[in-house]
Amino acid sequence: MEAKFIIGQEDLAVWDQYVSTLDQMGLAKLLEIYQIAYDRLMGR
Repeated sequence: MEAKFIIGQEDLAVWDQYVSTLDQMGLAKLLEIYQIAYDRLMGR
């Protein structure tokens, strides 16, 4: 869906709603998992 915002097919007025939906779906936890995996890959 973010591609629709980038190419102008989605109204920016609903951006906050989109971000809120991502938060409700657990985006913060997903980003935490990705960061842990990246840190392991980079040997941190």
